[in-house]
Amino acid sequence: MKLFLTSIVLLATAQAVQHRTIKLIAYPYIPDLAGDSLAHLADFLQDRFFSDTGRRISILFDFTYATDTYTPSLVKAALGPSGGYDLQEIDTIILGYLLDHNVIQQLPATVSFDGFTNQVLKMVSDPNGNRFASPSYTCTNIYYSYDTSLTCNTDFTTFYNWLSAPGRRHAGQLGWTGDLSSEPDLRLEYLDGWKDSHPDEHWNPNGYSPNLSQTDMTVVNNIKLLRDACTDAAHHNNFCVDGTFYNDPDAWFTNFVNGGTVVLQGFPEYTSEILAKANTDPMHPTRLHTASTAWVGDGDTPFIFTDAWVISRTNCDADCQTTANIFLNWQRQNWASLISLGTDLTPQRPRFLTVAYQPFYTSTDVYNLPRFARNYYHFFNQQVNRGDHLNTNKFWDNEDSQSATLESLITTGFHP
Repeated sequence: MKLFLTSIVLLATAQAVQHRTIKLIAYPYIPDLAGDSLAHLADFLQDRFFSDTGRRISILFDFTYATDTYTPSLVKAALGPSGGYDLQEIDTIILGYLLDHNVIQQLPATVSFDGFTNQVLKMVSDPNGNRFASPSYTCTNIYYSYDTSLTCNTDFTTFYNWLSAPGRRHAGQLGWTGDLSSEPDLRLEYLDGWKDSHPDEHWNPNGYSPNLSQTDMTVVNNIKLLRDACTDAAHHNNFCVDGTFYNDPDAWFTNFVNGGTVVLQGFPEYTSEILAKANTDPMHPTRLHTASTAWVGDGDTPFIFTDAWVISRTNCDADCQTTANIFLNWQRQNWASLISLGTDLTPQRPRFLTVAYQPFYTSTDVYNLPRFARNYYHFFNQQVNRGDHLNTNKFWDNEDSQSATLESLITTGFHP
């Protein structure tokens, strides 16, 4: 009897142990299809993680929160003692900065990386191959058009000749729209073309020289051609340079759907927004756009980005690390898949983010989607898989001077 009572006490004690809730900042740049600033999505993911694992997470999706993933110093603050966050989903272009400033810790050895491609794994590792981030999404630049002949192009020259062909644009229509107004986007546009034009060269020093002294002017001139194709000379404006489209993507997508531009350059998840603008029922669209590789340099190789989770070095204690380990293994197979498929929505509607976990694309969930949705997912995955990875450990080096150089070459002093 005494042994039996002792067992009951031990069982009750074990059940009373509470693991603290870990605080996460999730990557906010995903389609807000419910129009609620992703509040329902956060609740859905928190509940799903608890039902699957018995652990609790607190998720923040917030566009206005001062830890924009392109502002490394603010991410550093969020993951530091004053911010108090345990994990954050970042764009790995800032991974090198976080490593240099000792902000994050190496992932537990028990976190699995099965199902990720080699180029994705390189983007979440330090120069010695130690992994400091757990991938969630991948991404690449895409051209969108309602002109299906877009896909006949195989490089920038043929694309631009196609875009400039007589009769391609009607009066008042822009040829190309994209973002050349924000520093990271402008530099990524250039580096996309640079890497495509120099496939056998290393980023350092040619790609990452402090002042871009070896700037590839062919790439710069290509970007200028795209810029000029966005110029509305009659009204003396250029929404690709002045930040209008970047700051108001809703107006940008509406412009495209209403025939305001021939080609829109963006990311895979823009598909959701475009379908919503063009169709009463996006899951049974009567109007589909065409998606194609976005060319900038001399070749036709896409340039990929990777989003991934990192763990705070200062905030995530031993109890946090235990739950973080469970979360990162869970998120590999669940997080991005649930979000991209729109599982939180009723009726379900894909967000078309490109999931880094490769088994997603051959899963039953993807197979059961309408044909057009399966085709989009497979196309985006194909583009990313043949893309070239980015040296994330060097990306932020000399960011200010490089961005200033490019801005002076491409946008400064430009008057439509």
